[in-house]
Formats: sequence, C-alpha cells, structure tokens
Amino acid sequence: MNTSTPTQLPLPPPAPGPDARPPAPPPAAGPPEDRAGGRTDARRLPLIATAVIAALIGGATGGAVTAMASDEPASSDTPAMTDGSGDTAQSTSQDAVTPPAGEGLSVSQIAEQVGPSVAAVEVGSRAGQGQGSAVIIDADGHLVTNNHVVEGAGSITVQLADGSRLDATLVGTDPITDLAVLRVDADGLPAATLSTTTPDIGDAAVAIGSPFGLDGSVSAGVVSALDRSLPAGGASLTGLLQTDAAINPGNSGGALVDDRGEVIGINTAIISRSGTSGGVGFAVPSTVAADVADQLIRTGEVQRAVLGVSGRDIDQQVADAYGIDADAGPLVLAVEPGSGAADAGLQAGDIITAVDGERVRSMAELAATVRELAPGDTVEVRGIRDGESFTLQVRLGQA
Repeated sequence: MNTSTPTQLPLPPPAPGPDARPPAPPPAAGPPEDRAGGRTDARRLPLIATAVIAALIGGATGGAVTAMASDEPASSDTPAMTDGSGDTAQSTSQDAVTPPAGEGLSVSQIAEQVGPSVAAVEVGSRAGQGQGSAVIIDADGHLVTNNHVVEGAGSITVQLADGSRLDATLVGTDPITDLAVLRVDADGLPAATLSTTTPDIGDAAVAIGSPFGLDGSVSAGVVSALDRSLPAGGASLTGLLQTDAAINPGNSGGALVDDRGEVIGINTAIISRSGTSGGVGFAVPSTVAADVADQLIRTGEVQRAVLGVSGRDIDQQVADAYGIDADAGPLVLAVEPGSGAADAGLQAGDIITAVDGERVRSMAELAATVRELAPGDTVEVRGIRDGESFTLQVRLGQA
C-alpha cells in the first residue's frame, strides 16, 4: 500500500539568514513533484498550494517559488507492530487529564489521551491504494484530514484506534489550506480538543499518526517556528507551524499536540533531502482547521475574500528601480476587471505595503492577511505608486 507523504519541499540554498520566512528554493529542473504528508500513489500528486495566491488574491504570482513534495511508496515488507497477540497494537482511551498550572502532560500521557482521537485513513483510487491520518473533531463522526490525502479518492476507509473500520464519506475539501472533512456513520467517538490559542516557539509538540502505515505512532519535539510560508508553484501555504517532531509519509492529516493534550495543528508538509523526516515538518494551525472544518460541515464550502490583484515579490533589481527596500511589499502585476481592487483604483505597478494597518512584505503575507478577512469587508490598502505613498479603501469580493 502506498503511504501519503507529507508535502516534501526541496531544500533551499545555504545562508538562510535571520528572516523568519524560508528562503525560496532554486527552480525545479524537471517536472514538479508532490506534497509531503499525503498519500503516495503511483502517480504524482500536485501540491495544492499552487492555487493559494490565485484564489485569495485573484491571480498567479511571479518569483522562483516552485516547491513541490515527493511521495515515495512504503515498502511492502514494512513490519507490522503488534501487541504480542498478533493484532495491530492500538491506543486505549482514558479520561482527559488537565495538567496543573505551570505543568504539562508527559509524552506518554499525551499519547494515551489523544491517541484514540487519531485515525488511519485508507484511500482507493485509479492510481492504487494510499494511506494517511485523520483527527476526530466531534462525537458525531466528523474527522479532519489533508486534502491531498483524499484528493481523487474513489473510496475512503477510516480505521479507528480500537481497530474498527468504517466507510467514510467526503464532506468537503479546501485545497487552499490543504484540509478536508470526512464523516463516518458512528456516534460517541472520542473527539480531540482543538486548541484556540497560538503556541509559543519552544513549546512541546507531539505528532500522532500512521507513518508508513504504522498506526498510532508518536514522535515528540517542539514548536520550532510560527507563521511559516511554504513556496509551491508560484504560490504558498501560509501561517504554518514548524516542528522538529518526526513527520513522515502517512502522517498527513494527523495531529500535532501540545503538552495540555490539545491539538495545535494538522500535519501537512516536510522539507527533506531523503523524503523522510529531516526534523523540519509543518502543520496547519488548529484555529485554521477549526474554522475551515466548521464551514465545510455547515455549507460544504469555504467562503473567502478576494482582493482582485495578481502580483509577485520584488527582487533587489526591482527595488532599486523603484527606490525602495526589497521587502517593502509585493508588486501588483495585474488588476482583475470589475474587482474591488479595480473599483478602488489599484493599478499594475503599484507596491502594496499594508492592509488595514498590517504590513505585508510578500504575496504570501498578502494572501494570509486577506484570508483572515470576509467577503464584503472594506479594507484600507496602503502602497507606493511612482515613488509616492497612497491609501485606498477596497471592498473585498468573494473567491
């Protein structure tokens, strides 16, 4: 069985510098590869992040950001982990434990508490079989996983921690955040608690999932960084948590958990030379997952605001020509006719520096900022045109 590989990105060149954002990798020499953390099929799965900027901002971006993930099939002779009776070992549930103030749960306590809320996902498609992970988010049978785990699936089966296997239906997907919601015909399931707060760098992070088909596997580390953007095909996933907890093929859609036993992220991507964990993994924050899952369950789709421009990050040559810093903001390449941006007077050649007082240094940051807003919102857009600053009021459209 092929195993969903977390989106794997090519390593950037050395000398990353102090910037919190990862440097852009060199352009791919051949055809793009696939996401890491998702399933591994005989075919290559496109990295869903390629649609991020187009959907959120209204067009494609420029710049050499073409990161893709590479999926490698799991070996067919991977040993099965058993409990000694010949059956696959499974986590056992227990009542949630709340640690005393200032203290956290041990890794074993986290595994025992949250393990029953993480399921294995098996996917059948024309390309063959694939596998990933999913997190139970309510007692009524809803689970959240990665879009790239279930994309193109003909059949989906969920295996719970107690060993029971259930057919799952696809409630909805959101390629922009690489999330999807599944539903199984069951109730009283052990739902995980999704954190409503942002972790701090250095906080404990425990990954739970089914790497290489080894269900209920646990790896531990810390939150390495916040608000990461991963380049992919001229666009990017934004706002990700970075962790050094081991994330491997099959972990896609699984849980990243803090030391209070709350899910802080849904594992989705890795950067690796080998295709397996190199200690640089990424997860969609739980706050994003909760919002996306709620919309998918209620309406089957996610409504997003769109500014109505396409653009690119500026390089030093462009910055020198404009007489600005290279991180002043993204360059507008085109404005969509009839959009809020067009109505407000944004033009090709403008540099966007801030939205509603929040500075944006790149198209990825602009996309992340717009994603937090709602269709119909009116926002203040600041920028630079012909060396002069300007401020416009833009009414956001709906993607």
